[in-house]
Amino acid sequence: MKLEREARAIIRKGEIDPFELPTLLTANALDYSETVINLLGTMKREDPRRSEGLTRIKRWVDQALAGDVATLTSVASDPLDAEPSRAT
Repeated sequence: MKLEREARAIIRKGEIDPFELPTLLTANALDYSETVINLLGTMKREDPRRSEGLTRIKRWVDQALAGDVATLTSVASDPLDAEPSRAT
């Protein structure tokens, strides 16, 4: 129980690698949400594609809340996603 409490404290502080979360047997939906929120908090506000990225996340969440099974995979990607933004 103490170990589980310590693990949750680490999650809440954002001190866990998000990809390690599935390895924690007791990780629950709130742990995932805390981890995602901590990760999103590191997104640069000046990124020219920030709004676009957040909109994609919102669409994914909206579909997941609606029970759309397609949300189990990522949303369709823009072929240019790998390229840095050319916005000026």
